[in-house]
Amino acid sequence: MISILLIEDDFNIQEALKQYIGSQDDFELVGVFSNAESFQISTWTKSPDVVLLDINLPGISGIDLIPELKNRFPNTAILMLSVNYDNDSVFKSLQAGADGYLSKETPLTKIKDAIIDINSGGSPITPAIARKVFDFLNA
Repeated sequence: MISILLIEDDFNIQEALKQYIGSQDDFELVGVFSNAESFQISTWTKSPDVVLLDINLPGISGIDLIPELKNRFPNTAILMLSVNYDNDSVFKSLQAGADGYLSKETPLTKIKDAIIDINSGGSPITPAIARKVFDFLNA
């Protein structure tokens, strides 16, 4: 069973992910937060296996929350789910400690595969993000 913490402010995306994750026998949704601040003031102590994290949260951004998540849960994988494809968002997320980066447009079945992959030590990224990384490294 893979335990998942979701931090997402878009209600429709949050609901779709909650329903999908809840319908999977091998996943357990252990918490949902709509912003970084509500997570920060929570007394959350149980380390999830995976955090699904949005970048464009109101107030503190997902990128700025990554170091706190890594400090609180050093063995937890962080999978960014974002509409941002710009180099700045991608590389700041990765530099802050994100373990994977997917588009919010990724089909739920592929998000499931990515959660399983990241929980097994992989680093799932969408092909467009992979291209940015390769272009950056080959420049």
